[in-house]
Amino acid sequence: AGTGWAAHFYYEYYLHTGDRAFLEQRALPFMREAAQFYEDFLVSGPEGASVFSPSYSPENNPANEESQACINAAMDIGVARELLRNLIACDDQPRWRALQARLPEYLIGPDGALKEWATPRLADRHEHRHCSHLYALYDGLPDELATNAALRRAFGVALSKRLDVRRREFRAGGGPDGRPPGEMVFGIVFEGLSAASLRDAPACGEVLDWLARHYWQPNLVTTHNPDRLFNTDLCGGFPAFVIRTLVDAQPGWLALLPALPPQLPTGALEGVRCRGQIGVRRLAWSPTLIEATLRSDVDQTVEVRPPDGHAPRAVHLLAGQETRVVFDRTIPLDQAVSSAPHPVAAPSLP
Repeated sequence: AGTGWAAHFYYEYYLHTGDRAFLEQRALPFMREAAQFYEDFLVSGPEGASVFSPSYSPENNPANEESQACINAAMDIGVARELLRNLIACDDQPRWRALQARLPEYLIGPDGALKEWATPRLADRHEHRHCSHLYALYDGLPDELATNAALRRAFGVALSKRLDVRRREFRAGGGPDGRPPGEMVFGIVFEGLSAASLRDAPACGEVLDWLARHYWQPNLVTTHNPDRLFNTDLCGGFPAFVIRTLVDAQPGWLALLPALPPQLPTGALEGVRCRGQIGVRRLAWSPTLIEATLRSDVDQTVEVRPPDGHAPRAVHLLAGQETRVVFDRTIPLDQAVSSAPHPVAAPSLP
C-alpha cells in the first residue's frame, strides 16, 4: 500500500495549491502507475471480486493466524479505493472505473466492527497498537462512508475497540503482552485523526489528553512511549491532530471546529492551509462566538459549516482578499438563518 498512500500526498498537494502543472506533470503520472500496479496485482476471487493476496495490515496478524501475510487487509482496500477515487476525479477513464468496481468490499464482523481483514476466515485482533484498517478515516470522511451509515458505524466500533485498549493500558500501567502503556504514540495520533473524521469530540478530547501529557521531554523532544525512547513522530502528529479537530475542508466547503475537544472551549488558531486553495488566517472561538478570517487564492463561493448543528453559510471569497466570517453561537438553532439553504457544489476538477 506504500505507493498508493504516497499518491495521496501528490493529490493533496494539488487540492491545497490548485497547481495544475504539478497535477498534470507530477501527480497524475504517479497516480496512473500506482493504479496500473493494482491492475496487475489483484487476482480474481471465487465470487468475482478481486483479492489482495498477499496483503498486509502493518505489524498485526489475525487472532487465528500467526502470519502477518494475509488477504484483503482493510488498509489495502482503503488505499486502493482512495487512489482510484482521486484518479477518477481528474482522469476519468473506463479502465479506472472498471478497476474500482473490482475491488473487494469492506466487511463488518459479528461484533459490529469493521473487519481488519475482509474475509470471514480471519478473526480480528483488536489489542494492537496500530489502527491501519481505519486508513479511510485518516484524512477525512470519504463519500463511501458518509453515504453508508452501517459502514460508518462499523468504523466507529472498530475505533472504539482500539481506544478501549488504550484506556485500559493507561489505567493499568501496561498493555497486552507486557507492552508499556501508550506504546507507539503515532498509533494514537491516527486514532485521534480517525475520531476527528467521525466528529467524535469526546474521543478527540481523550486523545488530546494522552498526547499532551505523556510524550514530551522538557526540551520539547517527543518520545515513542510515555517518557521513553526518542522519537519525533509526535512533533508533526500532535499539531496535525489538533488542527484537524479545529478545521476540515474539501473543495467547496470548510468546517469550523468540527470535532472540538471539550478541553478547548476557548482558543485561537492562525495560519492553516486548507484543501480548496483556502487559507485560514485566523480562527478564534469561545462558547458564544466563532470568528474566522479566510483568504482564497481564487474567486470562489464556499460553504462554511459551523459546529453545534447550526446551518452553513455560503461565503463568496475574492482572490487575495481577506474575508471575515462570524457565527453567533448563542442564537437558538430554530432561529438561526442560513444564507445558504442548499449545499454549495464543489468546483469541478480538470
